[in-house]
Amino acid sequence: MLGWDAGFAAQRCHRDTGIPWVYYFTDAWQMFVVPLARPVYGAYFHRSLLPSAAAICHCTPGWAHESCLELHRPVTCIIGGYNAEHMATFEAKESDHFTVAYVGSAGIGVQDPDRFFAGVAKLCRDAPELADNLEVLYIGWHQEVFRQRAAEAGVLERLRCLGTLPPEE
Repeated sequence: MLGWDAGFAAQRCHRDTGIPWVYYFTDAWQMFVVPLARPVYGAYFHRSLLPSAAAICHCTPGWAHESCLELHRPVTCIIGGYNAEHMATFEAKESDHFTVAYVGSAGIGVQDPDRFFAGVAKLCRDAPELADNLEVLYIGWHQEVFRQRAAEAGVLERLRCLGTLPPEE
């Protein structure tokens, strides 16, 4: 689940039917467990919504551990369709350039990469020796958004889009 809506709907369904529900944090940057964000998003989420979940699950081991400590209950981890055994079979490859990889969704006004590409453009202007070996790799469905934003910032030549990839890749 991402955001509030699904959790509130699941909680109401649980109250009405008794069917247990699981809150799965699908985003590694969940604002709901960050203490500084609590005043913005409300204590209700932590006091009423999360305790009513039969289980809580996170998408990264680090966040699962932090949530477990903060919420004082077990929190499991499902890593975006990958598992530790599978990830351990891959070795890092040597490269002669620095690659920034973005995997996932993007949308104008949501996860808009315009500020990122503005930073890449500034790096290219201010420190071209550092930018010479810089590559931005986008893996996901929203290639046109990335191409548009990179072109607007004047750094389209730094962007490489792969589209979607199967989990094995």
